[in-house]
Amino acid sequence: MRPVLATLTPLQLWKQPSYMFGLLHPLDPKAQGRQTHGELLFSSQGHDLRVSCLQDAEQLVHDLGFAPEKALQILHPFKIGNNNTSGIAQHIRKHEYFGALAQDSVGFDRRRTIGGLGQDATLYLRCVGFCDLALQRCGQEQMLTQGKMAPRRAYGVALQALGHANPRVVALDGDVRNSTYSETVLHDPALQERFFECRIAEQNMLSCAGGLAAGGKLPFVSTFGKFLVRAYDQLEMGLMSRFNLKLVGSHVGVSLAADGPSQMALPDVAFFRALTTVRTPEGKPLLYLLQPADAYAAYALTVAMAAHEGPCYLRTLRPDVPFLYNETTAFPLGGHHVLAEGHDLCIVAAGYMVHEAQKALALLQEQGIEATLVDLYALPFDDVAMLGLVQENQGHVLTVEDNYGAGVGAAVAEVLAANGGAYTLTQMHVRQMPKSGPPQRMCCALCTSPPLTLCRLRSECWM
Repeated sequence: MRPVLATLTPLQLWKQPSYMFGLLHPLDPKAQGRQTHGELLFSSQGHDLRVSCLQDAEQLVHDLGFAPEKALQILHPFKIGNNNTSGIAQHIRKHEYFGALAQDSVGFDRRRTIGGLGQDATLYLRCVGFCDLALQRCGQEQMLTQGKMAPRRAYGVALQALGHANPRVVALDGDVRNSTYSETVLHDPALQERFFECRIAEQNMLSCAGGLAAGGKLPFVSTFGKFLVRAYDQLEMGLMSRFNLKLVGSHVGVSLAADGPSQMALPDVAFFRALTTVRTPEGKPLLYLLQPADAYAAYALTVAMAAHEGPCYLRTLRPDVPFLYNETTAFPLGGHHVLAEGHDLCIVAAGYMVHEAQKALALLQEQGIEATLVDLYALPFDDVAMLGLVQENQGHVLTVEDNYGAGVGAAVAEVLAANGGAYTLTQMHVRQMPKSGPPQRMCCALCTSPPLTLCRLRSECWM
């Protein structure tokens, strides 16, 4: 029997809050051999259109007026049954069907390619939507004209979009939801039941997230990066249990400035970076550490975290920062971006310090130094690619980060040491206990300002 269709046009359906096809129900083990194991659902403001097999789904797409090649996107954000299932669910797993209605007129285009991303992350991003479209949907399109946006705000936009795209997504926060922007889930009537306020009890919050992950949910845990230190023990227990945890620490680094050192996440990079050096039995990183430098990066990396099967830690900045990228930029986990190409020096920066490093480029150029600037947004990273960039710059490397040591600089140092070549590495990171003050003054006081970068380079690399 074909599904009964609601009397809404395709465009009206698309504009509703919930617009995704999804496999919502687990397989019935008693129904082996029949093509009725899963249930595909299209939902739009109370209009639920259910189909029980792939043929019905394709018919539904046709009846809604979409060309099949434009309507049926391919994703698998859900774990579907077990390896012994058959019928429709096995077919979905094999071909990775996860439908999404799409029209070029509302921002999607099947022909768009996203170079560098794996298939899962690419198609997941197509399902959730790109940053510009997501901002428009939640009424924040004015951010696009301002030319800057806080990465923490972009995380909130992405989390809300993920909530609509994947019913497994849940959000937990430690009483700072208005600062981390996880409140986008709470304030969305369609999602608010999937928000858990855990108050100032971070250890309990991580334990709750582990339980939700064990139950098949996809938990996003948000708080200040500084406060996550209280739950490192619970986090390690979750990693040992292979829970699929997504951690987000906001207000990281000395760019927090006026809020003072009691709120700044500074040693967190060293802790999480240690976890990135561990491998699972499958040979994959135990955890990815992600440091977006702008809002587009924060949005894309949030979606990439959801698509990745494994723990991730995303550090989001408090201040508004200028856009460096656009919605077509790919952010594969373990990747990096080269923002400027030179031949004298390779500057490797992350997060807020990417913007500070950009300011240093002009100062260096005045001194006859042509520098390469690398946004190393992910740990671990591609060792071979990094070595190639360093060798193209005569072996001179500067790492710049606004946290304590044993982070990005230490990771780059290990790669250079393992290669055994002749390299000159200067690490710039926070070496003093911070105080409250304006961001620029904090950078100058803590040895991470562009003028000081220039002075140290002149003295250590060329003198």
